[in-house]
Amino acid sequence: MKFIVRSFKLSEYDAIIDVFKSTIPGFLGTAESLRESDARPLFVGPRARFVAEIDGDVAQSYAKYRHYCYDGVFA
Repeated sequence: MKFIVRSFKLSEYDAIIDVFKSTIPGFLGTAESLRESDARPLFVGPRARFVAEIDGDVAQSYAKYRHYCYDGVFA
């Protein structure tokens, strides 16, 4: 079994939505709504998405990085 964590690919929104639906009770989001959210300008700094992959398939895990800055203080 080969396990890696890698950067999210734009073709994987459906896989991320599947992860959300299996881990967040009542989650109703869609791949399209997530794409639209990502397309909006960022006011809080850069962000990145990551997925875990097992033997070439996206596993039931996901991570997101966001850089927050409020009044010059990074969190």
